[in-house]
Amino acid sequence: MTKHIIEARGIERTYRKGPKALKNVDLVVKEGSRFALLGPNGAGKSTLIRILCTLSRADAGTVRIDDIPLKGNTVPIRSRIGVALQEAQIDPTSTVRAQLLFQGRLYGMDTKKAKERAADLESRFGLNESSNRKAKDLSGGNLRRLHVALALVHFPKLLFLDEPTVGMDPEVRALFWEELLRLNREEGTSILFSTQYLEEAEKHAEDLAIIDEGIMTYRGTVKGFIDEHGSGILGEGLEEGYLAFLGKADREAIHA
Repeated sequence: MTKHIIEARGIERTYRKGPKALKNVDLVVKEGSRFALLGPNGAGKSTLIRILCTLSRADAGTVRIDDIPLKGNTVPIRSRIGVALQEAQIDPTSTVRAQLLFQGRLYGMDTKKAKERAADLESRFGLNESSNRKAKDLSGGNLRRLHVALALVHFPKLLFLDEPTVGMDPEVRALFWEELLRLNREEGTSILFSTQYLEEAEKHAEDLAIIDEGIMTYRGTVKGFIDEHGSGILGEGLEEGYLAFLGKADREAIHA
């Protein structure tokens, strides 16, 4: 029987004096899967992720993470998830190593284990040479890698990533995904990520959902979406099918 790491039903969210960000959204993510959340800017992706990772409240609906109801169970859920959002909450005056050590201690590790985990994550995410540099002196790509490393200190079962590779050059992005795929493959870490780089979703996700104007317009596998929307005159990739699906491209624009 398939176990779901995320099960969200009927999620609604309206901002005060603003639009309805999410409209009756359902989202189910299998344990151990790699799931891409796609949609235009302002579609509701970040709002949904913030609700799922306990940082915002829904106006309606229910959420279960690892079969635990979100309501009233923030502490046990946060021990199971890692979160790296666009707005990185990182101390600009603290070094890479100091922040990783602090995160380990925050999650109850003793000093020895925290040091071992920090060194391991620095190695895996290519941060060795930046270990003693302050966060404010890091490049945008290294700052994003530090943010994800911090999210992984406590060995979470589920990792939320909102636009994780913004600011990374192609080579660094490739190494970054290599490590995330290893985590998924060898440690069973479930990964839900949003991205504007559609080739990342096509290459690294198994399943996907598309949100447009707060409405979940597609849920299924990446392959199924490409087979249904990415074939024929528009080509065979996810990007062509995605643009056509959203009604934002026509034949002339694709082949210009």
